[in-house]
Amino acid sequence: MDKTINHKSVFNVKPWVIITILVILAVIGLAYGVGNSSSLEVNAREIDTATVFETNFEEAITVTAQVIPSQQTFIDASESGTVQSIFAKSGEDLKRGDTIVALSNSDLQLEVLQRESQLMEQLNTQRQTRILLNQNDLSQKQQIEEVNYQLSVQQKRYERNKTLFCKGVISAQDFEEITKRYNYLKKRKEILQKVYRTDSLARSTQLMQLNNSEVRLTQNLKAVQNILNKLCITAPMDGKLSEFNFSPGELVNEGQRIGIVYTINPPKLEAFVDELYINDIQQGLSGKVSINGHTHQVNVSKKYPGVEEGNFKIELLFDKSFDQELYNGQTLRVQLNLSAPKQVLVIPKGRFYSNTGGQWIFVLNGNTAEKREINLGQQNDQYYEVKSGLSKGDEVIISNYDNYQNYNTLKINKS
Repeated sequence: MDKTINHKSVFNVKPWVIITILVILAVIGLAYGVGNSSSLEVNAREIDTATVFETNFEEAITVTAQVIPSQQTFIDASESGTVQSIFAKSGEDLKRGDTIVALSNSDLQLEVLQRESQLMEQLNTQRQTRILLNQNDLSQKQQIEEVNYQLSVQQKRYERNKTLFCKGVISAQDFEEITKRYNYLKKRKEILQKVYRTDSLARSTQLMQLNNSEVRLTQNLKAVQNILNKLCITAPMDGKLSEFNFSPGELVNEGQRIGIVYTINPPKLEAFVDELYINDIQQGLSGKVSINGHTHQVNVSKKYPGVEEGNFKIELLFDKSFDQELYNGQTLRVQLNLSAPKQVLVIPKGRFYSNTGGQWIFVLNGNTAEKREINLGQQNDQYYEVKSGLSKGDEVIISNYDNYQNYNTLKINKS
């Protein structure tokens, strides 16, 4: 048996569903109509305008640079001690060798005196040994000279008596005694000379060792004496003293940082640049910085490898002598030129760019402003380069577009 199927009519839908659908469609239609065809009335006082013009343009970015020392030396305490006298203050200009602070350390002074005494005693022992060696040398030389003299006298006596013995004037016994004496002196001379040669070699070695030992002892003595000089801390170079903050009586430990002496001559700048420009910035790139109303040219002297937190580091130097006073850590705004100057159409920078991305802009025509597609190129701190979409003399709105993005036309109320 066939079953009858009842088809539901749309008229059976509940009224509140139909009303909801109609409201949604009305809102969508209203939004579509407003966003694509309606205009908005704007008070002229609420907008900023600018004129498109042609100028000598170069792409540039501005970075914040910091003045850094061209040379600096860290000063650390070589010995511990108590601050006795302070001769300089942080920020003062110093010359190499100027005294900064004097420390006192009684234990160290006593230790130095003891070590000096020990070294002096060793030096005196070395010198006494040298004196004994020299005396021994003189004694041997005297003995040789004495033998030479006696041998010379005995030789003449021997030769005379030999003649007399041959003539039978003297007896054989007398001549034999003279001969023995003569031969004894000759033998003694040979022995003394041999001993002297042997002792001379040994003495020469000893004297060389003594000389080396005395040099080392003297150097050690000077080093020990210089230990106390380390309690007097001086400037290692010409420059300005910084990070020095001590008071009399304060304890300073060995190796503790005393301060820094630096010079900013010639001045050097350090800046961090967004990694987006890492390929645009190379060594030798030029830029400019304004200081006290004067513009100075700078050049990138060094580009550090690596990127940290989205930035890379560069160093800059002034390309000419610089006579203005700068301070360590002082910040300056540096404009880096990324392209060569060229004559192009430009518009001044404005907040409209954050809303449009440079893809469109409102162009004024009497009391209205029409949305127009544009193409912007390079930029610097002041201008955007206009590549297409605008002509010289066009007047555009460059203020914020937060309230205008859904309109194609703005009606300017100048009253």
